[in-house]
Amino acid sequence: TDEQIDLIVTVIAGMTDEKLTAQEPKQLSPAEFQIERGRWAVKELNCQGCHLVEGRGWAIRATGIPAGLEPPMVSGTPTQLQQGQRTQPDWLFAFLKAPTTGLIRPWLKARMPTFGFSDGEANVLVRYFALAGHAQFPYESPHVQPTAEELAIGKKMFEGLQCAKCHIVEGKALGKPLAEIPEEDLGQLAPNLSLAYDRLQRDWLVNKWLPDPLSQQPGTRMPQYDYGAALPAKILPPEVLNGDARKRIKVLVDYVLS
Repeated sequence: TDEQIDLIVTVIAGMTDEKLTAQEPKQLSPAEFQIERGRWAVKELNCQGCHLVEGRGWAIRATGIPAGLEPPMVSGTPTQLQQGQRTQPDWLFAFLKAPTTGLIRPWLKARMPTFGFSDGEANVLVRYFALAGHAQFPYESPHVQPTAEELAIGKKMFEGLQCAKCHIVEGKALGKPLAEIPEEDLGQLAPNLSLAYDRLQRDWLVNKWLPDPLSQQPGTRMPQYDYGAALPAKILPPEVLNGDARKRIKVLVDYVLS
């Protein structure tokens, strides 16, 4: 391809005996250095063979794997989903050390390998995802304590929007136990929400994912709702939380994280 030709030309053009002075190479900031370390690790581990990382990868799709059954996007373009914004660093660190793909998306046949990372190697990747995604690092989980009334509103929205129809909740999805779901329907499933409290960042859910999932992950089956007063009254009467979409998203997220 043109891209492969360009890469080869770049390597050949770099085969020179000319030496650069200490002032000539780009001087990386500490953050840029950490990002480059992470990119090298991603390249060496061939993460892009299975995942989409910085908008490149998903080579596994060429094997004919059905849509929806490929390993998840890790990071897209700068305006799309970023792993460092989506997941909590402590969770990601533990996942890299001992992957639990079968708990998050148990229907996937392609499973994340256990690489045997040292703490330092895992931290290189965690820091890379956070810095490359312009995410808060280290991450501090917001101390939000929703009221009983807010949780009740969130539950009503969760049930009215039928979130559990696709997402795994208490071992069920599509209205039945996972073991009873036909293989042709597995591509419709969405991640296990029972892990959301430990796994996901609240700010990402509130500010990016729920308001506009398609901008985060093109092609996602996650519906994009108007959570404001236009939400059907059978799901939530228009006067609840004054029809404020942002407040409604927050109570829905806090219910999920509960």
